[in-house]
Amino acid sequence: MCQACIKTGEHHFLVLTFVSRTAESTTPATDVSGWKGTLAYYVACLFLRALAHQRGRTFIRHVEANSWMFSQSDLMPITSSYRSLEERSRNARYDGKQFNRLKLQEVADWYDQVMDLLVSLLKSAGLAGAIKPDVRRWLLYI
Repeated sequence: MCQACIKTGEHHFLVLTFVSRTAESTTPATDVSGWKGTLAYYVACLFLRALAHQRGRTFIRHVEANSWMFSQSDLMPITSSYRSLEERSRNARYDGKQFNRLKLQEVADWYDQVMDLLVSLLKSAGLAGAIKPDVRRWLLYI
């Protein structure tokens, strides 16, 4: 299950790459900034699920993931950034919001903070192959 979550997260990164490249090739370029933020959040979410599974916990709903995350002292440094990613994703998905470069920079910064810790913890837990997909290039190209 842990590897499946990581593989799915890596797949979401490939989708982000594809969506970004396709959008930039249209005339005029298509604004997919909302989807960029959403996909970055889902990559982080899947890596959080992988860590939870590695620690013997499974969950399906985001509220369960958030509750579990707040119960883990070593995850406290990323709770604010993770919740910010989630909120930005929700704004895009439900309100149709698009994001300017500054908003996408915030997403990239939150993503890096969350993923740096999650990947470190996954490696410490025995998943040596856990590598942070670098979404910054695709997030910041608009």
